[in-house]
Amino acid sequence: MDGKFIKNVLKIAISNIFIILSGVVSGFFLPKLLGVTDYGFYKIFNLYITYGVFFDLGISNGIYLLYGGYKRAELPKETFRFYFSFFLKIQIIFAIIVTMVAIIFMDNEYKFIFVIDEWDAVFHSSFITEKDKKDYLLFLKLLLKGQSYVELAYMTGVLPIAKYSDGSELNMFLEYNMATRVRFSEYFGFSDEEVDMLYQRYLEKTKKPQITRESLREWYDGYHTAAGERLYNPRSVVCALTDNQLSNYWVSSGKYDSIFTYIQYNVDQIQNDLTLMFARERIPSGIQEYAATAQELKTKEEIYSAMVVYGLLTYDNGMVFIPNKELMEVLKWELVMIKKQKNTPVK
Repeated sequence: MDGKFIKNVLKIAISNIFIILSGVVSGFFLPKLLGVTDYGFYKIFNLYITYGVFFDLGISNGIYLLYGGYKRAELPKETFRFYFSFFLKIQIIFAIIVTMVAIIFMDNEYKFIFVIDEWDAVFHSSFITEKDKKDYLLFLKLLLKGQSYVELAYMTGVLPIAKYSDGSELNMFLEYNMATRVRFSEYFGFSDEEVDMLYQRYLEKTKKPQITRESLREWYDGYHTAAGERLYNPRSVVCALTDNQLSNYWVSSGKYDSIFTYIQYNVDQIQNDLTLMFARERIPSGIQEYAATAQELKTKEEIYSAMVVYGLLTYDNGMVFIPNKELMEVLKWELVMIKKQKNTPVK
């Protein structure tokens, strides 16, 4: 009896043990923990979720069988773009059918809360066509607008809806942002009290802490809300405490890079302002929320307004400025790259 056979037998035995344990937890502990009614809903959910696999029509399994042994670099990109587009349309069709059936047979007995995170992510994917974007907007309109089964629709995104929808598709939403709206503005980042709590946990669980509380404030604080509150960049605080290292955790993408394109064409006009901001000076400027949705940014005020919306600058009492050391490094680096492209020295 060879070693490979024994290993395979052990793997099967261990997997069966885990199945038995999960069955014991599901059959004995969950009913006690959830109660009879909630456990009944849990079992109904498990029953219904098993039917979900029918809606992909075996497409995902087929792709796995065809390309399971391929490396990422070997995968045919154009083919996968087609797969994604086709699969997305199939899922949209099924979602519309299921929604319509629910509307017809439920007779408004139940209402739904829709939560869509980063709803505008599809607009920043290179393989999504203009037609796909229009179809997506139409799908959201048919799904959410004026429907009696919608109790609430909550969507998060980087830019205002007007950036993508120039008609009435999604005009039923109220939009909130940190810079110009007071309501909910405190939830766009971490407060001092929340960072104090996280820092205390960091001190308790880290063997050799390398970060001071004041350095967290210097690197990641400085964002101002319309209500006058100061906020920290939540992602950067969590990353720094997890890594036990202060660093630039800013994540750039095509959305943000477009801002630097406008800076490149206006660099001589705004370079002096940026130099003053690097010295922690504040620059007078109004905020035009609509500027972030404009196809072109022509003035300093429009560029600064878009930078505030994107989180590259912050705004307080008629002044814009760089909020912290993290963004200071990002903007300095981008300015250096812009000046190199123009083959002129940085002042």
